[in-house]
Amino acid sequence: MTAARHGLWQSMAMTAERHRLWQGMVTTAASVQTGNEQRCQQEIEHTKHGLESGSITYDPAKLKFSDDIKDSR
Repeated sequence: MTAARHGLWQSMAMTAERHRLWQGMVTTAASVQTGNEQRCQQEIEHTKHGLESGSITYDPAKLKFSDDIKDSR
């Protein structure tokens, strides 16, 4: 095998490995996002039930928003 051909095979192997690692990171990120969405939905439902039952009282003066929310407005 020539040096050029060997280099090409090495490059292809490295590209395949990087692709495999990238796919793993994408899968992990999607899993984390799904978990975060589920936790947020549970927190929303918990808050709704608390407001409906009266165990959580609504006081607009105590509402705080994250900087991300403020920046998006």
